[in-house]
Amino acid sequence: MIVEEVIRKARELVVPSAEDEQKLKKVANVIRSRLELFKNEMVRWEFGGSYAHGTWLPEEADIDVFLLFPPELGPNVIAEKGMEVAKKALEPFESRIRYAEHPYLEGFVEEVRVNLVPCADVERGKWITAADRSPHHTRFMLRSLDGNMKNEVRLLKKFLKAQGLYGAEIKIKGFSGYVTEVLIVKYGSFLKVLENVSNWKRGEVIAFGDEDRIRAIHRDSWLIISDPVDPARNLAKAISPQKIARFILLSRAFIENPDISYFTEYKKYRAKIDLEDVLCLTFKVPKKVDDILWGELWKTVKAINKQMNMKGYNVIKSSVASNGDEACIAILLDRKDRKLEVRRGPEIFLKEDVKRFLKKHGSDSLLWIGEDLRIYSLRNYRLSRARDALEEIVSKPIEHGIAKGLSKYVKEYFRIVEGEALKNAKGVIKEALFKLEVEDVPPYL
Repeated sequence: MIVEEVIRKARELVVPSAEDEQKLKKVANVIRSRLELFKNEMVRWEFGGSYAHGTWLPEEADIDVFLLFPPELGPNVIAEKGMEVAKKALEPFESRIRYAEHPYLEGFVEEVRVNLVPCADVERGKWITAADRSPHHTRFMLRSLDGNMKNEVRLLKKFLKAQGLYGAEIKIKGFSGYVTEVLIVKYGSFLKVLENVSNWKRGEVIAFGDEDRIRAIHRDSWLIISDPVDPARNLAKAISPQKIARFILLSRAFIENPDISYFTEYKKYRAKIDLEDVLCLTFKVPKKVDDILWGELWKTVKAINKQMNMKGYNVIKSSVASNGDEACIAILLDRKDRKLEVRRGPEIFLKEDVKRFLKKHGSDSLLWIGEDLRIYSLRNYRLSRARDALEEIVSKPIEHGIAKGLSKYVKEYFRIVEGEALKNAKGVIKEALFKLEVEDVPPYL
């Protein structure tokens, strides 16, 4: 199937119907009328995000509204006053406080998610809160996206979502809606984005302005997607390297063999993991905001991988899942046991060092001199099972780098699951195993 035909069919999946448009406009009008009641309590308010930009997908439409306050109030007062206004505006509706880099109020109006986000009314570059760039993003996109490009953004979002690459949350570390818009503005269309992404090189710069200057600002980054309203901000930094790499491979695969399934189903090779090589660590987790919890979970995964490697058990791949009450970290190992350990000693010419080595290792099962004239010893390995190494790590969680906010829960409520018990796994263990088997590499050749 030629690529133009595939894209035509995909467009039918992403362009909202007149009924979708009308429903969202109705909700926006409700919010507008509620906010007008409290307009004197702030500088102004503005619609933002995909609704304001005209790039929302029918199946996940929501409305972002930014409540702007004088910057001289400071971030704490802005957050406080902003939440007061937001609660009044959404008083008739179900709502809850959410946190990203800043607190905001999430509500549901006729089943449509509405986010009311406090921020400062500032000029470019004079940011007070983490949300201050957002109104500037909206103004940039309204100037830059024409009608056709808005649907090209929708195509890119649908593609990324189907392939597990969409979502700026720390849990996902994927491409945000704003990044997809920036890519379309830069390259012009969905297909041109994929054509360019398929040829990205290390050190690639996607920018609006002086690329050499932007490269100098972000000289340590292997990919730079410069924020058009804040060149000092590299949007690619929030995306995991694996997600970027998968996007590059998917772009190549789609161009070589375009198919509508790229917009509807996750592309992967068939996984062939032997569960005998897997350890699962489960533990309770405290009630926390998702972004905070997942930041701690990723830190803990990284620490466990590092410590298992240091203790002689190489972690090939790992994954993590959580349902908010419990978490599971699954690790695929190159071995589950290690009976013997070789220790390399000093060269025989180093008299005192040799003496100390022999004093420490003289009772080992075997001693010999290698061709490099060093003394070697062979002894039973202290941690003969991978399970023993993992238990040692969780017994002293903070010492081994596990996130402080999870350390108590990891130490007191952990359970290690392996072998036959994994074959009928349920809940977070089943999800972690699924994530372990989900491959970043799509079918390509």
